[in-house]
Amino acid sequence: MAPRASAKSLLTGPVAIASLVAMALVVLALCLRYVVVAPPHRLVLAAGPDDSALARTARLYGTHLAAQGVTLEIVSTRGPADNLARIDAPGSKVDVAFVLGGLTDARRSPNLESLGSVSFDPVWIAYRPGLGDVDGIPRLRGRTIGIGREGSGTDVIARRLLDASGLAPPASTLVFDDGDADTAAAALLAGKLDAAFVMGPPEDPKIRSLFAHRDLRVMSLSDAEGVSRNLSFLHVIRVPKSTVDVARQEPDRDLTTVGTTVTLVARKDVHPALIYLLMSVVDDVHEPPSLLHKENEFPSDKDTDLPLSAQAEAYYKSGKPFLQRYLPFGLASAVERFLKVGVPIILVILPGLRAFPAFYQWRVKRKLAGVYRQLLEVERDVHAAAPGSRREPFEAALLAIEARLKAENIPLMYSNELYVLREHIDLARRQIVSTLASRSQYPPPV
Repeated sequence: MAPRASAKSLLTGPVAIASLVAMALVVLALCLRYVVVAPPHRLVLAAGPDDSALARTARLYGTHLAAQGVTLEIVSTRGPADNLARIDAPGSKVDVAFVLGGLTDARRSPNLESLGSVSFDPVWIAYRPGLGDVDGIPRLRGRTIGIGREGSGTDVIARRLLDASGLAPPASTLVFDDGDADTAAAALLAGKLDAAFVMGPPEDPKIRSLFAHRDLRVMSLSDAEGVSRNLSFLHVIRVPKSTVDVARQEPDRDLTTVGTTVTLVARKDVHPALIYLLMSVVDDVHEPPSLLHKENEFPSDKDTDLPLSAQAEAYYKSGKPFLQRYLPFGLASAVERFLKVGVPIILVILPGLRAFPAFYQWRVKRKLAGVYRQLLEVERDVHAAAPGSRREPFEAALLAIEARLKAENIPLMYSNELYVLREHIDLARRQIVSTLASRSQYPPPV
């Protein structure tokens, strides 16, 4: 009987609590391993050419992310249009990418979501002074125009502007170049181009050098407002005199142009914790003012062609998640994963632990009640016994009850009930002797 009683104790004793806790820990570990997956510590970003402003921004992101234990792999590309093609390709390994406004939308890129816009990317149209005072794109009819590297963001935006201005070929001759402002300037100075589209922030040294050429001019679009109303992804950008270079007073007059926004897009399957971390980095990098935007103007949840990710939307409303405000990224993500899995498990187990003492008490009392039930059966059998019945069978039944009571391993905390039961067994033994003696012709033994 002892082994059977021992097995029962596993269900009712302290071992049960340990088993329950161990089971909960196993479930917790499995959930953390396979259900709530830990965020990777590597992010892949498609930026642009190695010497571009976007590549420099990406390297700045990498420095911030490295401080949080995340490695940023920067993919060199031909520019924003190439970035979009790479991140949107089936099986893409690119997680996030810089994209220009107007290049895509939710219908064309259903697997992507936006993290918001991070800066303006103005369009600069440089031309030879021999063309006279050119104040609008339609004035370039019949000219040879450089539109940047084929498939680049400059190529796409320039074509949209030229189409809207009625200068799609054959109204003009379009020439591809490597998208570099220095190359475009050289082609203009050599007479190979009449005008060239170049994109980039005014802080970019190559854009500054474009303004520094005395034999070149940068167009001021007098119809910029009308252009932006027809191409809604474009913004009117006003560049006051001397904004680009104070010492040289470049531009030498107030200049108006148009530009789009640089947006950061991500695949929908990027881990949410990484998105939150990246949003905090983007906020740190782009919050300060630039030559074209005010402080806190970027990053922004406006001017996005794709729906905002849930994490980006939450970030714009509330800022960093609570844990990431006070803990390093690795520790914050570990605590967050534990809370997501551990709290539900605790909520399930806690009521069971609170109910366990009552259940345990019920089990012990049920055992004692079973012994009492056997004792009552013996007493009934004694009262129903025929006169002259022998005492030995009843004594054997009592000994069996005592053996069962011993095998039940009643816990020490129930000693009071145990001793009371033993007294009742002794009382039953005396009553058996007395009852059998009263039914016999012989007096009970002294």
